Amino acid sequence: MTAVGLVYLTLPRLVLAPILTNGSARAMTIAGQLLIVTAFLQFFDCAQNIGVGLLRGLDDTRSGFRITVIGYWAVGLPAAWLLAFALHLETVGIWLGLLTGLAATALPCCAATTPRSRRHTPSPFPAHETAARAPTPRRSAAEPRTPRTRAVRRPVREPPPP
Repeated sequence: MTAVGLVYLTLPRLVLAPILTNGSARAMTIAGQLLIVTAFLQFFDCAQNIGVGLLRGLDDTRSGFRITVIGYWAVGLPAAWLLAFALHLETVGIWLGLLTGLAATALPCCAATTPRSRRHTPSPFPAHETAARAPTPRRSAAEPRTPRTRAVRRPVREPPPP
């Protein structure tokens, strides 16, 4: 990730040459600017994917979902609009808004997975969603097994003829 980012920053023409063979100078300038944004964007994208994956592994999918919805829709989309249209950064502004949304998602996702935050910091989400589940008690060999009940299939009612 770092090596690719450094290549994007130091050799943008080499990266863009296979894609923009017949492009104008303006297209090459815009693509070079987007490549610089992409060099930083990939760090937050990877961190966000790792954070959401860790939350999923901790069986906390709702927090990851909520953080990403807030990060993309409440932070990233307004930032993209503001940067692209209000500040007239155009295409680069949209990508900077995407970068802002990813950063606003990655940082809380990764912070929510640290052991300290999961034990001592109260969660902004209801307790039943983030609380660790109690382990199921194991049955000893002396305890009898309880019979499992099977679901009873009911016959499907056919609609009355017309």
